[in-house]
Amino acid sequence: MRTSRRQLVTINSIDGLLESFFTGVPPDYHFETTRLQIYPIDYFRPFLRIPTPPGRASFSFLLLQRKGRGVVQINADLITMRSRGAMFVTRGSIVSLRSLHPSTSGWMIMYDDAVAARVLHPRTVERIAGLRSSIPLSADTAGWAEELCMLLAKQTAIEATAHQPVCDHLFGALVERVLAENAPASPRRVDRAESLDRQFRRLAFDNAVAEGSVGFYAERLNVSENYLLRCVSKSSGRSPKEWIIDVRLMHAQKLLRTTDATVAEIAAQSGFDDSSYFGRLFRRRFGMSPRSFRTIPGQDLSE
Repeated sequence: MRTSRRQLVTINSIDGLLESFFTGVPPDYHFETTRLQIYPIDYFRPFLRIPTPPGRASFSFLLLQRKGRGVVQINADLITMRSRGAMFVTRGSIVSLRSLHPSTSGWMIMYDDAVAARVLHPRTVERIAGLRSSIPLSADTAGWAEELCMLLAKQTAIEATAHQPVCDHLFGALVERVLAENAPASPRRVDRAESLDRQFRRLAFDNAVAEGSVGFYAERLNVSENYLLRCVSKSSGRSPKEWIIDVRLMHAQKLLRTTDATVAEIAAQSGFDDSSYFGRLFRRRFGMSPRSFRTIPGQDLSE
C-alpha cells in the first residue's frame, strides 16, 4: 500500500518554506512576515529535512556561509557552498538543498521584488540573475558581512512592519560589498542574446507547465521565434523547447515526490498530453522511469 504524501506546496511564503523543508518544528517557532527577512542558519538548521524536495520560490534570497559546507541544486546546476561564501538565488529558481554539514553557520536573507526594486540598480539585479556559482569572500569581507548581518537582524526587529527604510539601506550595502568580491577585471557588457536568454528563462520557469509553445514566449518578449531560438541557443547552449521540457520535468519530479497522483495524472499536470512520451523523456533525462524515481529516497534532478 502506497504511503500518503502531502500535496505539492508552492513556496510563496515562509510558511510554504516551513511546510516543505522542515520537520519537528516546535509550536513557538517564529518567523517574520516582512518583505526583507534575515535568519541565522543555526536558527533553523536542526529542523531541516535534507535533502529538501525541489521547490520554486516566489521570493529571492542571499545565503552567506560563515563556516561549514553544503550543496545546493539551483535549477539543473549543483553549487557547492564552502566557508566564507555567498550565493544568490533569484525568484523563480527551482531549488533543493542537497546536503548541509552539521557545523554550517551563517545567514539567510529573504527579499521580494519590491525590495530589489527599491534598493538595487537594475544592472545589479540582472547581474545577480546571471550568477551560476558561489562567491568566495575574503576574510575581511566575511567579517564585515557578519557584523552587518547582526545589525540587520536587530534592525528587522525594530522595523517589524512593511516599511523598512534602514533595513533596505543595510541590505543594499551588503549586496554591493558581496558583489565587489566577484567583480570582473573589466566590466562585461551583457549582449542582447544573453539578456534575452535570461528574460526567456524567467518566463519559462513561471509559465512552462501551462505554455509549451515557443511562440508564446517570443510574443511576450516581442521578438520572432527564430530570433529567440538563436539567442537562447547561443547564450545557454540549449534551445527554448529544451528549457520548457526541462522545467516541465522538474515540475513532474516534485509531483512524484509530493503527491499520490498516478504517473499519467502527473504527466498531464506537468504539460504532457501523452504519458508514454512523458515516460520516455523522463527516462532519457534521469536514467529511470517515473515509477522507479518515486521509490528512491532523495533522488532529484541532478542524478
